[in-house]
Amino acid sequence: MQDRALLVKCYYECDSNERRALQKFRTVRGKRRGPMTSQGLRKMMAQFQATGLLSVAPGRGRNSVTKEAVALAVEEAAMDRGRAT
Repeated sequence: MQDRALLVKCYYECDSNERRALQKFRTVRGKRRGPMTSQGLRKMMAQFQATGLLSVAPGRGRNSVTKEAVALAVEEAAMDRGRAT
């Protein structure tokens, strides 16, 4: 999140020039390669200007498994084993 804020700052300091903003960001951070391409920065800035937010949408992630679901699955497996014998 801090990198994104710094990128926005560099973008506006460089008069909306994506390449110069990325180059300045790399110089400030001491990195050889940046976090994104100039096209990615352009897309991020369009979203920032439209919404005013720098947040990243959450990914798909894993489905949550409750303790009750695990206990039920264990009981069913035990019952199936009992029927098989």
